[in-house]
Amino acid sequence: MDDPDLVARLASTGTEIVDRVTVALPGWVARSVESIVSAWGRLDAAEVSRIEGDLPLLGTMVRDRVVAELADLFRRDPASHPTTPLAILRGAYREPTEFIAQFGVPGVVRDPFDERTFPADIYDLAPRAAGDIGDSDLGPVFLGWGLTKAKLLRERVIATE
Repeated sequence: MDDPDLVARLASTGTEIVDRVTVALPGWVARSVESIVSAWGRLDAAEVSRIEGDLPLLGTMVRDRVVAELADLFRRDPASHPTTPLAILRGAYREPTEFIAQFGVPGVVRDPFDERTFPADIYDLAPRAAGDIGDSDLGPVFLGWGLTKAKLLRERVIATE
């Protein structure tokens, strides 16, 4: 039987991750798109205005998808997790990339490792760490969640020996 304190701590940190991502991700989407568009600097005023007008909806779409994926992960038994919260968060680049590409903005020069790891992330948007989306306290929460999960799974193994 699982330690109830560990189960509660895992659920609590999962909830905190969802809450923090919910708040931070739309702003990250807007900053990411604006950064690429601004750096390229070749869109006319009408295109820039359209982008600015569409950013709130884009941020909401990315947030809703990522939060739903995180919530689904956290509902599962820890031993059956097919991925990690950070892998889910890193996938937040997909919608902004598609959005930027429709304006004909070319991809950026990327590190060869990044090109292999995230071949579709042509604007190098994927967050490398949890805090990269604008919440500096998110990384430690991810770490706490991972350590708690590891301890819970370790205790399960020890209990079966």
